[in-house]
Amino acid sequence: MVSTSPEDFTAWAPLVPIADTASMAQPHVPALVSFWRRVREDILTIRPESRERLDKHARSSSALTDELHAVLYKPLSIPMLQELHVLATRDQTAARVILHDGSFRYVPFPYGKLKDKPNHLSVGGKVVCEFCPPERVVPELEMLLAEHERLPEAMVDVRSAWLVHAFLQVHPFVDGNGRVSRLLANWNLIRAGLPPVWGESTDRGSGWADALEVAAKTNDLAPVTHLLAGHQERLVSRLLLLAESPQPDTTVEQVLAHGATLGLLRATWSEHAATMRERMGGLATIAQAGLQQVAAQLGDRLEVVVETGATETLWRQATESGVTADRHEPGALITLTSRSPRTRIQIGLAALGTSGSGAWTAFVRVRPRSTLPIQVPPLTMLPEETDAARTARFEFWLDRALTDAVGSWIRIA
Repeated sequence: MVSTSPEDFTAWAPLVPIADTASMAQPHVPALVSFWRRVREDILTIRPESRERLDKHARSSSALTDELHAVLYKPLSIPMLQELHVLATRDQTAARVILHDGSFRYVPFPYGKLKDKPNHLSVGGKVVCEFCPPERVVPELEMLLAEHERLPEAMVDVRSAWLVHAFLQVHPFVDGNGRVSRLLANWNLIRAGLPPVWGESTDRGSGWADALEVAAKTNDLAPVTHLLAGHQERLVSRLLLLAESPQPDTTVEQVLAHGATLGLLRATWSEHAATMRERMGGLATIAQAGLQQVAAQLGDRLEVVVETGATETLWRQATESGVTADRHEPGALITLTSRSPRTRIQIGLAALGTSGSGAWTAFVRVRPRSTLPIQVPPLTMLPEETDAARTARFEFWLDRALTDAVGSWIRIA
């Protein structure tokens, strides 16, 4: 968060181009786009009635997404930004203008108008951050548009992160800049073929404000892109489960029809499921080696046990971790157990969903539950990823998961 100490005062500085987009991109995002397009097309082919359900859930996950329809297929331009501002703020009647001395006053809301007076971030009546001066807004927005156009379309996470960061640095409107920036990110995601996501990604404690501050101070967009990609990944997982779950069934015929639908989807995705099933063994071996290394470091009272197959324990542990695992697909549950006191660290690998789409998930558990929950969310792995990319992501996730799990375990042991 922004500091209020005088030495940390942030003066406005002109936008600078992104130097290295590749290092900021999440390697699995193109695979995520491909996966979601394939799954959504197959689901809607077999279950046309799911369209409204999926679209409604996707829209509800994002603030103000409905306003995007008016500008979704318009090119990014200053007039488009002004139109988006009108849509995002149409229910607001007044704007709070903060003066340079820290005081403020309310003015009639200037819908779609670029600011004609300076606006600043004020904390406790003191200005701690300056935004772009009014006379520089148009040149800075023109630079923003040119830089966004230069970014590769496949790097939708970087394009979205850059739009949010750059737009907020300029702060071209008196009020409503945060709302417009979130719509711009979703504008990019939807045009790339992904569902809109925001909501939880900007909640207090999500790390979003800290990531934006890093971008503002260092021009490093990696933390922002990581957050966007992670939340997009988890939303796709939720939409997959929603699409596979039955509508409120009231008759035996509807229950049977739903079962037949799952059978069609499973047959459609059988090749993807088989491919991923073969590759999961290698990741289970990596997880087992990681837990054995922890056991070697912590003492000789520990043992590592590997359970494989579609076990009830695996399904139950996945469910308790917020993951819906496929009961039909074999998985792995690697457990590190301490006999005294009786505690366990578990790494689970399970097929995601109920229809064999080819997506798998990894999750971490500590038993008994720590008073401080595990902060590492489940990892989604996709058949569209290369083996090398999937393994690299899993190893990075496993290192974070074991660090967090061992820390939680030590606190309760």
